[in-house]
Amino acid sequence: MDEGGGIIGAEMQIQLSNNLNELAVVMAALEDFCDGAGVDMGTAQAAELALDEFLSNIISYSYLDSEEHTITVDLAVVERALQIKISDNGMPFNPFEQAEPELESSIEEREIGGLGIHLVRNIMDEYSYARLDECNVVTLSKRLNEG
Repeated sequence: MDEGGGIIGAEMQIQLSNNLNELAVVMAALEDFCDGAGVDMGTAQAAELALDEFLSNIISYSYLDSEEHTITVDLAVVERALQIKISDNGMPFNPFEQAEPELESSIEEREIGGLGIHLVRNIMDEYSYARLDECNVVTLSKRLNEG
């Protein structure tokens, strides 16, 4: 471990199919990874929220067919941060190009969607999107808490 918590260099890869029933397995693997890598609870909880949001959206909206597709999640502790990389071969979609949701209006007046990405933007320290080799690649990073 380093003085900022977390085992630098800890890595794990998780592969799942585009089935919402697999989310529980992924969340359990994330929890095991965070426990084993010494990731603090606050960072682990933020990662769980963000990962659940992205995987739910990918599984629900990214594929035009009913075929089975593989989604890959890479977890790593890098430079005092938990890094999550999510790769899928669904339709090209950059979630970070979406406008911020209207938060001042009542729930009835708001357009549907956008709150999950808003949440991710606010709980993660860094986030990015790239389209590489016919895959969507979202990278999320959350600094580990000191102590």
